[in-house]
Amino acid sequence: MTNKDGNVRYRFRTRWYLSPNGRNYQDYALDPNLVTSQKKLDTAITDNAQPYPPNEKPVFVGHYWLRSERP
Repeated sequence: MTNKDGNVRYRFRTRWYLSPNGRNYQDYALDPNLVTSQKKLDTAITDNAQPYPPNEKPVFVGHYWLRSERP
């Protein structure tokens, strides 16, 4: 895929917590501004996806910068 800046991308972070069924590459990208493809996801992706089950406890995913060696 080619991103908005014209760079070819072979990988990108996904919205792994959502089902990929019926989505396109831009919908499934964590940052939809980086992936502009409206092409539907390949079956290799949808068949192997294991999205987070909706009945499980919520999970917070994120990161932070440390200003020192200790959080």
